[in-house]
Amino acid sequence: MDPKDSVLYWLILGVALLLLELMVPGLVVVFLGVAALLVALLLYMGIVSTWTGALSSFFILAIVLVLTLRHFFARYASSDSKTGSLDEDADAFGMVVEVLKASNDNGNRGRIMFRGTTWEAESFGGPLKEGGKARLLKRESLLWIVEPVSGE
Repeated sequence: MDPKDSVLYWLILGVALLLLELMVPGLVVVFLGVAALLVALLLYMGIVSTWTGALSSFFILAIVLVLTLRHFFARYASSDSKTGSLDEDADAFGMVVEVLKASNDNGNRGRIMFRGTTWEAESFGGPLKEGGKARLLKRESLLWIVEPVSGE
């Protein structure tokens, strides 16, 4: 079959890929579809006249479109992703938690409730009172260093 006769196949492939982008979002498949449509145009105009030329044109156009335009259009497309800190402890510092077991000035450690479980806690700035509140300062392995919070 003459490559020029395959214009219809490239058009169908291009439209199918554009429609597939609706089901598989990610802003990549749409550029493959545009590349296929451009190859159909190149074949129709006679600029490309061989199968190897058509396939090479498709791969080159797809790579160029994805690498150059994806970043540009991604700014205008909505996204489900969010970025945040990967350090859970850094996000926890400064949070106020409930004290479950009191501590005293004699070095006895208390217990706090944080993220659905209890943790051993050592207090700086005075003893912890059962039922009171404490602010997370830092974590050393399984021990949280806290300070008592009054009035919260």
